[in-house]
Amino acid sequence: MASVMVVMKQNNARKAEKALKEILDKADGNANGRVQLADFMDILEANGVEMDEDEIASFSGLSDTKGEISKTDLLVHTKNSSFWKEFLGSKTKPCSHTSKVEAMNNSDRSSKTEMAFKLFDMNKDGYITREEFKKVSKKLDSTQIEAVFKRFDLNNDGRLSMDEFRRLMEKR
Repeated sequence: MASVMVVMKQNNARKAEKALKEILDKADGNANGRVQLADFMDILEANGVEMDEDEIASFSGLSDTKGEISKTDLLVHTKNSSFWKEFLGSKTKPCSHTSKVEAMNNSDRSSKTEMAFKLFDMNKDGYITREEFKKVSKKLDSTQIEAVFKRFDLNNDGRLSMDEFRRLMEKR
């Protein structure tokens, strides 16, 4: 049984690291190999991950004058952080649901839509802008995002409300 737990832990660590790399790649919007610390913290917050003040100070110490951190430094520092270790530790507990993606798999369509909306609405103003959509979306390019807004931004204000986003999710 212990060896099974070790294998599960290693497998979960690999999956989590791959997901983290994908998130960092997406957050590196201009592909310069650097990520805005504020964007990274927004992503963590959107996924229910909280950093304590010491960790925030530690990550802030890595950032340059523009508030950016190299993706490599961010990856290494994250893997050594307590919130990352807690996350990986909770992944091996039976019946644990630690990520929003896993939690969404067990909830109904309406709450999935609300959860997704909250993830996309990074500044929490109740609307999703094209920029927020681009930062969070992993599979759509700029042309496809424009098509989404053209079709679902019913009042043409350049952003998606919860109702407009719900229509998008229902059309899938």
